[in-house]
Amino acid sequence: MPTFSYACVIWSNMSKREPAIYKVIFLNQGQVFEMYAKQIYQSDL
Repeated sequence: MPTFSYACVIWSNMSKREPAIYKVIFLNQGQVFEMYAKQIYQSDL
């Protein structure tokens, strides 16, 4: 099986009163990993 990673960032909090929360989805070697973050930078992906 080829090794590769894929990341998708979805803005999941649309309210302007609350800080943004981002949902990050990784697909790596056929497994899906989901996590939430308050900050994310393009260099981290």
